[in-house]
Amino acid sequence: MGKLEKAVRIKNRRINLQKFILGALCALGGLSVAVIAPNMIKILAKIQPNFIKNRIKS
Repeated sequence: MGKLEKAVRIKNRRINLQKFILGALCALGGLSVAVIAPNMIKILAKIQPNFIKNRIKS
């Protein structure tokens, strides 16, 4: 295998690893937002009692 092919292979491996890691981070971020979001609505409702009523109107 020539030097050029070896360099391209290493670069592709690095790019694929980066894509995998970023995809995993995005999935975990989305999951964490889905878990936290219902609790945030409850917290805002305690701080501002009319929050849910105002939210439904708008």
